Amino acid sequence: MSNQSLKQASIRAVTGTTGTYEEDWHALFDLAGISGGAFNERLLAYINYKLSSSYNNLPSAMQAFAADNGAYNWDSLGTFDASEGDGSLADVVASAVFDLDATIAASYPGSGQTWANLVTSPADGLTQTDYDFHLGSTSGAAANDPTFNGGAGSAAAYFSGDGGDFFTCKTLANYLRTVHRTNLSAPITFVMTLRVPDTSFHYLFGMGVPSGGQGYGVRLSSGTLEIFARGDSTNISETIKASPSVPATTDSVVIVAFDTQAGTGRYWINSTTSGSFTPSATAYTSDADTNAFNIMASYAGSNIMPSGSRVYSFAVFNEVIDNTKAAAIIAHLEARHGRDYTP
Repeated sequence: MSNQSLKQASIRAVTGTTGTYEEDWHALFDLAGISGGAFNERLLAYINYKLSSSYNNLPSAMQAFAADNGAYNWDSLGTFDASEGDGSLADVVASAVFDLDATIAASYPGSGQTWANLVTSPADGLTQTDYDFHLGSTSGAAANDPTFNGGAGSAAAYFSGDGGDFFTCKTLANYLRTVHRTNLSAPITFVMTLRVPDTSFHYLFGMGVPSGGQGYGVRLSSGTLEIFARGDSTNISETIKASPSVPATTDSVVIVAFDTQAGTGRYWINSTTSGSFTPSATAYTSDADTNAFNIMASYAGSNIMPSGSRVYSFAVFNEVIDNTKAAAIIAHLEARHGRDYTP
């Protein structure tokens, strides 16, 4: 059997297809969430996704892929591991807790009230469906449901908001209730791809309560990206990145990571190099109260992202990631979405 046939057999073992050489490859690209296009374009994106790399020419990428699989060059590469794990960001960084993506049909099939978690075994030990989200506040269709745009599985798909729309975690996941606390270690990284129409005051996400209880969130305020924490009768708002931070009318990746107990924080905005901030030293010693975690809003659907906002994906990891892991996550999302978040 030729090396090309061995490569094809490796692919068919994963995809179950019986097409031509290129048809089988396209099936593998689809399985990996690679956006549509010509064969060479998709092969380049697939290799960058598998290697967490950013090659801009196919010959160099093919050589690197062959070497990574123990072959001298592409022509000598035969059998290789084409498996995809569960296809989520857990295949990229093992600490993934949940991964929601509008461009992946397994996460949102184009209709329904559930934005589903792609991570089959969340790193915090809960179940996959513990991190499914409702469109809006409940399982029923309502005026506060974000609108799905594009076809199911399309790299161009996204959710949009009209100024009153948001997502709600279906369960009161214990891990999300603890990450602001200073008396235990609960490191976290949030990864959001989005477009905001302006940088007026609004929350990107949050979990908390009305005044007087425990909670936290990340928000934009006059262009400054801030983290807000409330608890023990103390409210603290701290700058993550001063204005200008998240650019308006631009497809962006925003990563915010912190360990409140350790007093460490990092952020990435359209970059693979982190900045730093210091989360509050104020004592927060209780879990967030019983309002659910929201995307596109703070507690109970308040302070909602403005009309014209877009959300492509949202993910959480139970560690403070570093630049290497941030670059790998961003490369994977760029391959999924067919866009460059770090121009």
